Formats: sequence, C-alpha cells, structure tokens
Amino acid sequence: MQSSQIRAAQFGTKFEGHHGMQPWVSLPNYKAYQSKYGPNYKIGTNFHGIDLHRARILYVNRLSFRIHPSSIRILLKTPFHPLEPETGTTAAGFGAVAGIFALFFFADIPRVRKDIMQKVPFIGDHFVKEIAPEDNPF
Repeated sequence: MQSSQIRAAQFGTKFEGHHGMQPWVSLPNYKAYQSKYGPNYKIGTNFHGIDLHRARILYVNRLSFRIHPSSIRILLKTPFHPLEPETGTTAAGFGAVAGIFALFFFADIPRVRKDIMQKVPFIGDHFVKEIAPEDNPF
C-alpha cells in the first residue's frame, strides 16, 4: 500500500495537497461568465492611473512652463473639485435658517425665553409669560 493511501486512511482525506495538507479552496478552472449583451469594459493602458493622453498633456506642459501642483491635480482627475463661488452664500443661508429654527425650538425654555427671546425688538412682548398669583407656589 502506498504511503499516501495509508495517510488518507488514517486522516479520512481523499485529496492530498502540497506537503500533505488539504487546500482551503480550489480555484475554478473556467473564466467568469461575460454576457454578450452587457457592456464591454476595457481598461486602457495606463501607468498608475495616467493614460497616454494625460501623459502627453503633462509632457507638453512640462516643455512650455513649470507645472503648478493644482494643474497636476486637475489632470489626474482627483475627486476634489474647487468650490463654486455661490457655495458660501448657500451655506450662510442654511446656517441662518438653522439658527432661527434653534431659537424658536428652544424658545419655551425659561432661560432662553428670558435672556434671548424677550430682548428681540418686535416679538419680545410675545415671550413674556406671567404666572397668575394663584398658580405661583411661592
């Protein structure tokens, strides 16, 4: 009887891999299915994400003037885009609305009512809450 058959009989294994150990996973010997109706993706030749067109642009820019780091960032298509000019105005509008909402949301807290809301010029009188003498516990 061969030694591998003896070992298989001892340990209950039917397959002997490298150094007598059984492999964890056997890789499939077929290619992944690709539908003829689906998109046909092809990755172009590149070096660290820079294809031939971008390399030519970098080379031409190198010949004409020194490359500024921001131009390299744009050429490499990083996901960071410069902010639009009206972004600050939009953020200020949202901040103002959030602040006004927070004031009116917390307006019934006695400390906020007394220190902030009663001092607002036109609507301050609305937040003056007088307790009737019969309801006052003191």
